[in-house]
Amino acid sequence: GEEAFAVGPLSWPDGVAWSADGQLLATAEAGDHDGRVTIRDTSGREVTVLEEEPGARIGSVAFSADGEWLITTRFGRERSVTPQVVIWDWRNGEIEWPINTDAAAAVPSTPALIATLRAERTADGQAVDVWDQDTGRRVSTLMGHSGDVHDLGLSADGSRLATASPDGTARVWDPRTG
Repeated sequence: GEEAFAVGPLSWPDGVAWSADGQLLATAEAGDHDGRVTIRDTSGREVTVLEEEPGARIGSVAFSADGEWLITTRFGRERSVTPQVVIWDWRNGEIEWPINTDAAAAVPSTPALIATLRAERTADGQAVDVWDQDTGRRVSTLMGHSGDVHDLGLSADGSRLATASPDGTARVWDPRTG
């Protein structure tokens, strides 16, 4: 129960994620103007800072399974910012590629897949999109809950994706076929 370290003060914390090996902590925050992610080691020492484009906020943050990439969701305070899932080479501080989607949240990826929860809700419920991490192409879209999806998680091997909803169900999917 002893505190290892504290981060802050943060202007507006939007998300946190540990790397799979537990050696790095990413914290996403929206400052007065722009979003940024700070990556720290287990002592709390700052390793690197990733700055978003002007007017963009970061909605969620996750490390890839191998720790090579940082996956964030981007949305804007202004319409000029395209909602995207962004794949970062966090060591170099560069965006490798974006995936154009209206994702509200991204989940930690498997070695090949990223799952995102759509911000938009329809009369048929809320959709989950599954993306190929290497190409940025949509693999499948999962629909089935009668309302919102409140949580989702990929199995470590990427063979199953679970979704949970206040409609009273948890569903388990084959993320490649839907």
